Formats: sequence, structure tokens, C-alpha cells
Amino acid sequence: RGAFVLRHVDGLPEPQVLEVLRSAGVDDPAGALRAADRLDLGNGATAASVLPAAAHSEFDACTVHAQ
Repeated sequence: RGAFVLRHVDGLPEPQVLEVLRSAGVDDPAGALRAADRLDLGNGATAASVLPAAAHSEFDACTVHAQ
């Protein structure tokens, strides 16, 4: 999830995503990025339709809302 958000919401290029994931202690940053890219390929149209709105709003991927 972190790789996907860094890549597609924050818009970071691959080298920066890998650096952030390494700094966060991710065991396999390259594997996480590959998984994010596979998710994007499988759901690209759906993800792309919501990401621009999320990136330009008060969206916070770390916030959980309970109702």
C-alpha cells in the first residue's frame, strides 16, 4: 500500500519510492514496488479515476474514519 501511495498519490519516481521504503524499514522495497505496479496494471482505470481527486484534496492515506 505504501509503495502504491508513494508512486501514484505522491507522484514519486521509482528511485525515490525505493529510498523511502528502505528508510521505512521495508524488507523488500523492490518487491513492494513491483506489487504496486501489478496492482496498477490490474486496476489502472479505476485507480486513475480516483487518484487525481485524492491528490488534490484533504486526502490522507493514513487516516481511518469510523462511522
